[in-house]
Amino acid sequence: MGVSAFVRRAQALELALKRFFDSIAAERRARMLVLFDLARRLDVLAQGGEPLPPNVLRSLETLRGHGEFARRTAPAPRSLKRALRGFEKKLDRFNRRWSEYLDHISIEKIHTLQRRYNKYYPLEREFALRGAPPMKFEAVPLLERDEIRRRFPVLG
Repeated sequence: MGVSAFVRRAQALELALKRFFDSIAAERRARMLVLFDLARRLDVLAQGGEPLPPNVLRSLETLRGHGEFARRTAPAPRSLKRALRGFEKKLDRFNRRWSEYLDHISIEKIHTLQRRYNKYYPLEREFALRGAPPMKFEAVPLLERDEIRRRFPVLG
């Protein structure tokens, strides 16, 4: 006997959510690459104790967690003021484009799977497990854009 329909449905939803979030994470990592050059230069100063604006420090902290960031080093910038201005400009552009990306990414396929799960899972479980004690079913809430924004926030 194969895997029950309710188990396959739950696994399909879990896999779809994992792939969805993995694709967003990959897109975010790829888009962050444009920040690396200036960020590495500013990071040299931050590591040396140079006071930097809080939004720059928060961004550097996030970028340091990116595997590609530590693979290269960069010299300190010749002009801190120019480097900060350039980084903040790139950071603003990244954040604006990232927000637009999250606003336009399609979540309809995930919603469809979630609705079907909520509709059919309890029935399929009952058919598959006749005689089993009833289980209180809690519907899966539909994925909201705010949840995606919480998982993948703008920088700074």
